[in-house]
Amino acid sequence: MSRAPLLAPLLAPLCLLAGCAAPTLTPLLHPELEPVQRRAVRMAEEGWSLPLRVEVLAAGDPGPGGLELARAQIEAFEEAYRRSPFDAFALEVRLDPERERGRARLDAHTSRLVVEVSPSGAPLSADALLEAWAEGYDWEREGRWFEGAQARLIEGALVRDLGKLAELEQELGRELRSLELLAGSLRARAARQGEAVLLTPSESRQARHTWFRATFALYRVLNTLARWRPLAEGTQLPGLTPPAHELVLHARWTFTAHLGWLLETVVGGRSLGRLWRRDFWHRNPLYVLLDSEAPLLLPDGERIATIPKGSVGALLELRLDDDLFDWFEELDERPAPSGSPSAKLAPGVALLRTRLPALRELAEERGLSGFRAWKELWDARLKNSASFPLYHAIAGVSRFLGHTRVTGRPPSIQDAQLARVASLLRPGDVLLAREDGFLSNAFLPGFWPHAILYLGPEGEWTQLRLADGTPLGEDPVVQRALPAFRAKTEDGHPARVIEAVSAGVVFSSLEHALQKDYALALRPLLSEAQRAAAIRRALALQGLPYDFDFDFASDDKVVCTELVYRAYNGDLQFRCGIDAAEKSPQRAIPGVIEVLGRQTMPANDLARYAIYMQDHPQPQPPYPGRLLELICLLDREGDQAVLHEGPAALVTLRESVER
Repeated sequence: MSRAPLLAPLLAPLCLLAGCAAPTLTPLLHPELEPVQRRAVRMAEEGWSLPLRVEVLAAGDPGPGGLELARAQIEAFEEAYRRSPFDAFALEVRLDPERERGRARLDAHTSRLVVEVSPSGAPLSADALLEAWAEGYDWEREGRWFEGAQARLIEGALVRDLGKLAELEQELGRELRSLELLAGSLRARAARQGEAVLLTPSESRQARHTWFRATFALYRVLNTLARWRPLAEGTQLPGLTPPAHELVLHARWTFTAHLGWLLETVVGGRSLGRLWRRDFWHRNPLYVLLDSEAPLLLPDGERIATIPKGSVGALLELRLDDDLFDWFEELDERPAPSGSPSAKLAPGVALLRTRLPALRELAEERGLSGFRAWKELWDARLKNSASFPLYHAIAGVSRFLGHTRVTGRPPSIQDAQLARVASLLRPGDVLLAREDGFLSNAFLPGFWPHAILYLGPEGEWTQLRLADGTPLGEDPVVQRALPAFRAKTEDGHPARVIEAVSAGVVFSSLEHALQKDYALALRPLLSEAQRAAAIRRALALQGLPYDFDFDFASDDKVVCTELVYRAYNGDLQFRCGIDAAEKSPQRAIPGVIEVLGRQTMPANDLARYAIYMQDHPQPQPPYPGRLLELICLLDREGDQAVLHEGPAALVTLRESVER
């Protein structure tokens, strides 16, 4: 028998006499800390309608240094709280004189973040807190955070989360369509070249950032589900339990549908019989790119974190979480609690109910089966001996998103350069633009993400004549669009272009549309009547919403390149490659591509089509020959843009599409 249990009663008093007993930490109530504690609580209540308890424990008086440390630690927590996709309902700062190095841990069941630091040490950073948050997170937590909270606070949190869940569903759809389009663009390029393709640096950055944002949004959905699960399946609160059940049910299907969609986009594209062959990595380069270690760099090149190897595997493991998906099945079978939502909650509940059938259908169409996920995960482990971090990647992503919300750097294209470009442009010219920075409004893959149609001053383009001799300005379609063209633009400059942006098809100034970091001007070599007709077709789309499905078949929404496509396809034949016979040489012509049955054209493919025209000037029907002329290109070098014209512009254009 061990003597340790017998000695324990003797060792305790001896340690006490020797002064080696651990100090007793008690709650520290100090007037200098109360304001920052109240501010943190108010932040959670006003921003998220969630309760938060903030407590500082110390062994006696910590002195001015200890008080300052506690205040700084609470402030670091506030920053981490704003950025974390995971909940914490209590913060406990322990000023422990026995602790040499600070540490933080999350009690997963109570969602209490405990931070232990020495009173004479330094506070843990927000990044360190996020790491601990992710380390301890568990979707199965059982803490009933709402017990003891005011009913108005719980109702406010439900109202917020009902709306936020609908927003997350839309956000996930946009990000996954963008990633899906990139995958389709890669497959189309591989088909044209007849061999495996590598992602360009721009495509790699877009893939990573889209993956980061989509993964972050997925975990926010999972956290929303975990937040309301105890209320939805247990405690009955009049008027609150039924809407909590609706919220959890919708979160379940939002998570399932988009997790499957994300994984199918990244690991799909091969039959089960090819799972064991390494050549798949060359057929679907997104998998190997996104599953590898990824540095997170700010626009200035500073490395702020590293996403460890295996983030795709982490989601595959989550897809294979039996406890999670068994609970999903139980939730589907559980009858909804009786009762009607309050007047404040009713609109949000009604919105989710209308969206639920579409989510179930999406899960059926885009889902990745558990068997397929197991095969992919087993295959990855067999080949790579990888270990997969489940939540660590999310902490890094939250830091990345927090650092890169706004770049703040001025555009590279200067006023004088923009004036020079404006002097070269003519109504009907096609413009491509790019703005560096991680979080841009560009949704299309490749270096050139955005396409624009140039109009110019009203007195120029309205004087163009249609085929019957009618001035364009007298056409009824143009007459309806002119008031919007004449209205004040967002930046106060006169309208000069029409473009499809996230807000829809709008008129913009040349400064707003083109004064970025890179710009390309192309001129369709067409007659005046053809250019006038193209402008008329574009103006007919003014006011339509942006098409986040990137589908040229729909005519009620428009993506940026679709504006150019609908204006000029009859003349420039953007479809000649996709419509060509399987073994026709024209199959290799860039332009419109097909992605899961949807036809679209990334702006980078439009640039490639312009290059193809320079190399193949002779028509070969339906290919029309060289009908796009390269006018100029502005290329960022350092902090300034350089204007290229003539042969130098073509050399730079060839190089740019591979960036």
